[in-house]
Amino acid sequence: IPEEEILRYAKEYRPQIIIMGTRGRSQKDIDLIGSVTAEVIERSKTFVYAIPEHTPLKTFNDIKKVAFVTNFDQRDLIAFDTLITAFKSFYFAISFIHLSTENDAWNEIKLAGIKDYFQKQYPQLELDYNVIKEDNILNNLDKYVKEENIDVICITNYKRNIFARLFNPSIARKMIFHANTPILVIK
Repeated sequence: IPEEEILRYAKEYRPQIIIMGTRGRSQKDIDLIGSVTAEVIERSKTFVYAIPEHTPLKTFNDIKKVAFVTNFDQRDLIAFDTLITAFKSFYFAISFIHLSTENDAWNEIKLAGIKDYFQKQYPQLELDYNVIKEDNILNNLDKYVKEENIDVICITNYKRNIFARLFNPSIARKMIFHANTPILVIK
């Protein structure tokens, strides 16, 4: 099974990142459950960079703007720090985004606080933030990506049990079947 071999290899050789291709929007619904990339994302202990099929290939040097999805979990802050440390030799602007079901002023306040905190930690970074309505999450995220010229979407993904994975797919899993923007999944 391909995902088992990829995970076995990653466990043995401990790469910093696993880079995989996806079919993005052209993915058939029937393949939704068994995607190799989705399984590697769910079970890997390392970064996974998923590149959709029709995305022009870019080197990390070509990446100019990254969207970092946060739900204000403490683990997101640690993941962001891990991202910056891992890719410190590359320069890109970062936009913190939060997916929200309602207009809540606290979301903006929290995002502004995160931005200010990391601006002090990493003064060389160009940081921004935005709230995206979750009523039609994937389409709203697509619209944001196009309007803001986002090159990569960064998503954190945490270990979940099999029932949670089956009945409530992660945002990372949903995105690899929908987006035509590369996704970097941070562990």
